Amino acid sequence: MQTPFLARQDALLYFGGETPVSQVWAEGLEPRSDGFWPRFDVDIMPASLAFVEDRACWTEWANISQPTLLVLGETGMSGVTVRSAQRQLARPVSAS
Repeated sequence: MQTPFLARQDALLYFGGETPVSQVWAEGLEPRSDGFWPRFDVDIMPASLAFVEDRACWTEWANISQPTLLVLGETGMSGVTVRSAQRQLARPVSAS
């Protein structure tokens, strides 16, 4: 990741342009005297989140016996869509 970004617009372009995700990333940068910086250590953050990709926890989700509301974004969350959640959990998931 390029740091610092000299302007928020530079960060917006780096993160993919005028998309909601890119806008959130760009807006989350910390303004400092020398530019816009991530609010986290870019060398440590990827390693700290590696476990999220390695383990999906669908077995644990499937073992929950109480009704559970799974809230996803408009196009899913971290690669999860309503349909894939239904397949993984093997029970109905409301798509409202």
